Formats: sequence, structure tokens, C-alpha cells
Amino acid sequence: MFARTREIFAVCKYTTSLAKFRCSVHRMRIETGGHDNLDLSERLCTLCNLGAIEDEYHVLLECPLYIQLRVKYISPNYVAYPTREKFVALMSHNNSLVISKLACFVHKVFIKREAMLKMTPGYPGLDLLMCGDEHCPV
Repeated sequence: MFARTREIFAVCKYTTSLAKFRCSVHRMRIETGGHDNLDLSERLCTLCNLGAIEDEYHVLLECPLYIQLRVKYISPNYVAYPTREKFVALMSHNNSLVISKLACFVHKVFIKREAMLKMTPGYPGLDLLMCGDEHCPV
């Protein structure tokens, strides 16, 4: 089992981002809002107008900011009519291609989110949104 898990995570260099996403070691409002003593209901996504809490589910399946990335990396089966069950199924998938695409998606979301929050013209992260990595399955 452990060898299989290592094999899955070795397929894409962006697995660190996926691990951070899975373990909630990131800068989304669901986490940073706690540092600001915000109630859970106040930890809203500041990058869209859905009025949703910015958590892993919102970023992965709902936030309109990431539609283009979602189309490129996530199967329409998960994106069409998203549910918590689909979120759990995607996050616990054991297919190495699905996991590596998910890792690439999360990595690019982190870059795009940081760039949008900084709103700095020429922020280097914007150039990295297209994978270009030989190990990434896109």
C-alpha cells in the first residue's frame, strides 16, 4: 500500500501543493480567517462573488476564477453539479493520472490565487500557469 502511494505521488512534481491542499496548509480564508479571529461564516472567498466560504471544496469545484484550470485538469464528471461526495471521491482517487492532474490543478490555483491577491502587473507566477512540465500529464 505504501509503495503504491509513493508511486502515485511521484508522478508529478506538484504533489507538494496537493499535500498542502489536503492537509489545509495553505493561505485560503478557511485557514487564515482563524488567525484573524473571523467566524467560519465570515471566511468568504474574496476572489469571486458567490458569497461562499473559501475552502478546499469551493476552490476545487465552485470558484469561477478557476474555471479554465478546472476544464483543463478536472474531469467534467466531478465539476458538473458538484457535491461533497464528488469532492471526496476526487480527493481520494487512486488513479495516478487523476492524482497528477489534480496536483497540477492545485499548484496552478495556488499561483493564480497569489497573483490575483497581489494584483501586481508582471507577477512571475502568472507565467507559470501553463504547465510546460514534462512530468505533468497535460
